[in-house]
Amino acid sequence: MENAKFAVVDFVDEKTEDGYVVELVPMTWMSFHQGRWGCYYPRAASDTIRKWVEDEKPVNEKWKLHLNIEVLAWA
Repeated sequence: MENAKFAVVDFVDEKTEDGYVVELVPMTWMSFHQGRWGCYYPRAASDTIRKWVEDEKPVNEKWKLHLNIEVLAWA
């Protein structure tokens, strides 16, 4: 995890008709809060988010911090 650039995150509170919401996010979007991981995630079109992930865009203070997540893997 120490050298990871990305995390695979299950957003536990977010569900779709198909099932779970699992996303690849850059480590810059991850934040450690009170002994557990959280993830900042933007509201934007999926193509925009994909580009931001590839570019490892810095977190914007307006993004929602999701605290009910499960980190499935570090990459």
